[in-house]
Amino acid sequence: MYGQRMTRLFLYLFLMALALVGCTATSEPETAVSPTVVSESIAETSESLTPEQVTADFYNWYLETIGDRSDGSFTNPLVEGLYRDSEYLSADFVAYIDETIAGFQGGGFDPILLAQDIPVRFAVQEAVMNGAMTTVDVHFYWGGNPGPSVRTVHLIQQNGRWLIDNVTAEMPAAAMLAAPHTPEDVVVAFYDWYLDYIGDLSSDDFRNPLVDKAYHDAPYLTASFVGHIDELLASFTGGGYDPFLCAQAVPTEMTPDVTCARSDMASVVMRSSFANHLLTVDLRPEGESWVITNITCAHDPASIATTFYTWYLGYIGNCGLEEMRNPLADKAYQGHPLLAESFVQEVDKLLAGFDQGGYDPFLLAQDVPQDFSVDPSVEADTAVVHLQFGPDSVKHLRVTVNERGKISAITENELLPSSGPENETGSSVPLGVFISDEYGFSFGYPVDWVLQTEAVGGPGMPDDWPVQVAWYMMPQDVADALASRSGPPDPNAPIIVAPFQVEVVVGDEQAMARVYYDFAVGEQASINNHQAIILRHDPGYSHVIFPHPLRPDTWIIFTDWVTEFPGREAQAQVAEPAWLPVLSSLQFNK
Repeated sequence: MYGQRMTRLFLYLFLMALALVGCTATSEPETAVSPTVVSESIAETSESLTPEQVTADFYNWYLETIGDRSDGSFTNPLVEGLYRDSEYLSADFVAYIDETIAGFQGGGFDPILLAQDIPVRFAVQEAVMNGAMTTVDVHFYWGGNPGPSVRTVHLIQQNGRWLIDNVTAEMPAAAMLAAPHTPEDVVVAFYDWYLDYIGDLSSDDFRNPLVDKAYHDAPYLTASFVGHIDELLASFTGGGYDPFLCAQAVPTEMTPDVTCARSDMASVVMRSSFANHLLTVDLRPEGESWVITNITCAHDPASIATTFYTWYLGYIGNCGLEEMRNPLADKAYQGHPLLAESFVQEVDKLLAGFDQGGYDPFLLAQDVPQDFSVDPSVEADTAVVHLQFGPDSVKHLRVTVNERGKISAITENELLPSSGPENETGSSVPLGVFISDEYGFSFGYPVDWVLQTEAVGGPGMPDDWPVQVAWYMMPQDVADALASRSGPPDPNAPIIVAPFQVEVVVGDEQAMARVYYDFAVGEQASINNHQAIILRHDPGYSHVIFPHPLRPDTWIIFTDWVTEFPGREAQAQVAEPAWLPVLSSLQFNK
């Protein structure tokens, strides 16, 4: 039965896509019923039209132009480009439509109707005014469906006229997120909306939020995550999956399992109605609520390890609270969808052999880590998990995944150091950990140093400068000295700078070349198994550029301003022992 439903869905979307581009004829739609607001533009000039009248007149024209597909009079205003001459659309919206249509490959949707079908009638609702901007809800009715779909038309006022500047799909009121919510509340609200938007696949009353771009205006998602979804969908050729559901089919429900609090973020492991189907939703705080920054589908070794350890540490909970649980004593790991049965049996046997002691076979430790991160491994079917137990203690695990996508072994990765490299005196450099969830990386820096955000952009810098964020890294006394400076600099005072700098550049190689013009000819290197490019410049500073292995448009750049710079020898004595440990601590995640 389910396969028949998916076949109907595929055929329906395929026929609608063909109908949209005028490749086939479909049955005659119902006679369009006049909208609630009837245009009188014949008797009035466009300058005097209200937002409701502009909306009604435009959609009357648009649907009349399409015409009756059954009698040969069908016209596609998108293919013909007729919308470009409409007096009701802003230039920005026309450009957006052009760009959207140009991005279609083998199908698409109507960016004016936000659908692949053509409504049989519509009704314009009362406008909501907000100064020079306003919105008008339009109810579209489709053949065989008594309930309407809501589209919100956004209008702006230019030269005394109202123009349509955007059209968005219906969304729950933004006020839903005004009250405080837990991460779990936000994730549940998002998936409740998402599945409700899709509707019942067994009937004609269903919609595709990916085709309709309904997620664009979801108050639950960050703008960067929406952009990531757009890029992912555009990369699909001849197939793909739903990146919110991590599946090609639609489950009947999504249920939260555990929530794991990590530094300044939270992750919620979700189970779907499909057997053994898990995914991880990452969130960050925003105001009194939370917003979704990423969704990890358990499809490969790294994402499988990420989902399992999020679940495992989330199950344990906060070690300082009484509700901390023991997944080993509770046998919670038994039957876990991401663990191979043979591995579960090994764990059972190992735990049974412990006599008044032992260790955690999933953590390979007796303590619970403060945080963790996961990197892809150069070895097939494996991932590397980094467990952070303290500022100078990291345990690296090798997680092996079998052909069925289940964890079959966890061993210690002895090739990676558990602390920073030793300096000349034989002592290690204790490192704290900085994690950037937004750009998917983390690194360590000396615990007694300061990591200070650097202002980017500003006067004289182009608005599209690729450097998105930057930090200075320096000892506390250097930070104090820089903060105390005021007035003209003393020409006789020694030069003091922050020894190291970290930057994030977002863009392609051309964007990188705007910031570092000669990066393409730099020295190729491998640092802690990560590809790197080293640039050395006179009189003695260097940049180490790391292309993000999981984000092709992201680059992490570390700059050393002192260790080989003439005249900065005093600072170099303090900074040099930390340089390699900092570079070696860099880790990446999605």
